[in-house]
This record gives sequence, C-alpha cells and structure tokens, in this order.
Amino acid sequence: MLVSHFNDYDPKWIALHRETGLVEKMLNLGFIYLRKADFRSQERYNTAFFNITIAFERLCKLIIDSEAYVNTGQFLTNGKLSNWGHDLSKLYWQVGSVMEESGHVVNVATPEDNEFLEDVLKFLTDFAKKDRYYNFISLDKSGASDPVRRWRRLVLRFKPQQKHQPWQNEMLFIAKEKDNVPNELRDIYYFDEEGNIIQSNEQCVESLFQSNHIQLEGSSFLYVIIRYLVACLDSFSEAEYSQDKVDSGSTISSFGSRAQLEARFAQPPVFRLLNYAEFFPNFRMSEEQYRACLQKEISEQWSQYPCGK
Repeated sequence: MLVSHFNDYDPKWIALHRETGLVEKMLNLGFIYLRKADFRSQERYNTAFFNITIAFERLCKLIIDSEAYVNTGQFLTNGKLSNWGHDLSKLYWQVGSVMEESGHVVNVATPEDNEFLEDVLKFLTDFAKKDRYYNFISLDKSGASDPVRRWRRLVLRFKPQQKHQPWQNEMLFIAKEKDNVPNELRDIYYFDEEGNIIQSNEQCVESLFQSNHIQLEGSSFLYVIIRYLVACLDSFSEAEYSQDKVDSGSTISSFGSRAQLEARFAQPPVFRLLNYAEFFPNFRMSEEQYRACLQKEISEQWSQYPCGK
C-alpha cells in the first residue's frame, strides 16, 4: 500500500530547498579542501576559497531573504538581493543587524577577535570581488594580490606558529637523515606557497608543519563564522508570515462575522520556510570539537607520511 499525498507542489519551497542544499554542499567542499591544502596541491586553496566565498554570500542572503519574508510576506526581489553584490563584509554585518532588529537570538558565539574577523572578512570580500582572477591576472602582469600567499600571511599574523613538539622534531631529524644518506641521489623539486624552492625532505616536512598550523587555525576561525551564520538561518526554521495569524485568545468579534472568519480559515495556508535545522550537520560542533577532529585528521596524515610518525 502506498501513502497518498496532496498535490501541493510549491516552486518557492523547491527553490529554497535547492538553494540551502547548494550552500551546504559548497561549504562542505570548501572546508574539505582548505583542510588539505599545502605546497603539493596549491590549487586546493583556490577551490576552497571559491566554494566558501560563494556559499558565504548565499548563506547571508538566505538569512536576509528569510527575515524579509517573515516580516512582509514577500521575498526580496532579485534586484534588491543583487544590490548587495559580493561584499561579504557588509553582508555579514547586515545579518547581525537583521537578527537584532527581528529579535532573533542565537546561542552560538561569534568570533572573539574583532580585528582578525575584520581582516578575514576583507580577505573573503576581496577574493569574491577580484582576487579569484589572480591566476589569470598574474599571467599578464605582476603585482596582483596572491590570495594563497595573503591567506597564509593573514593567519600567521594573528596565530603565529608555536615551537615544534617533540614528535615534530623527530620527524625533522628523520627527514634530515634521509637527505644525507651516502651514495643516494634524491630529486625533490617543489615551490612553497611563498615561491621558495623546496628541494629536500627536511624542507618538505617543515613546510607541511606550517601548512598544518594554518589549516588548523585558519579553518577553525572560519568555522566559527560559518557556524554563527548557520545558527542565524536556523532561527527562521519553519517560520511564516504572521500578520494574519489568529491569536489563540482572539474572539470571533475581533474578525467580524462568523462567515468572514470561516472564509479566512478557508484560504490556502501561509507559505512556511524550510526547517533549516535539517541542513548543515557538519557545522553544528563546537569550535573545540572541530579543532579536535581536524587535529585527528592531521595526525592520521602524518602516520602515513613516508618518514613515519
């Protein structure tokens, strides 16, 4: 026996579902590549920034559009949404204003370091507006802003790399020994994200340690930002335009005759937003849990590294 459903297809609901799912998948992909980017596969940085900036913009616009619908019964026109452009910094702060004005409260912390936050938002905005074209621009002229180099320097400025742990010193010692094995010729030829040549096992290991540090600190800070935005969107889950709702304490006289009241109830139900809380399962951990998961990933990567941990 099959369950019979009402034929209540609504293109707005489908569009919201597609859009929210798109944002979720792009964020997942962006963070996967950002956590795995290093000198051996520098294209992963660009893949990460493309996905994260596009998803960031659309996530903010979903929040702003959801709030507009709940307050007015109408979604914003394409022109009003597009007027925000790719200024991710303005979109982020607009979300904060929208949440405050609508009285929505989320129990998720925003980043504590406001200076770091401002610089990260500026970096994301610049990538969304112009730095995503760096690879093409740099083919024709020098002086363009390299987003990979800029991201690494930004993270290191606010989160300096700490002294090596004992296991890291051991890895460097093993790598150096491999470089100095008599009568063995090794051909190692890479460039790191700063353009410095890498031509030894020791340099490879040192560069990867720095990449691990940037993966951990950079993506963790971004995670806090995205987690906050996801919580903001959650707060509009299954919300609807409430102007015509019947208050539980209202009487028939408040709405005129019984016939008028019955006519109002006979109208099609008001469109209800998605249950946004069903999306973004990867962005519901605490920052501490996220860092622990990433540190485990890093540890597993080193256990498979040729030098062995």
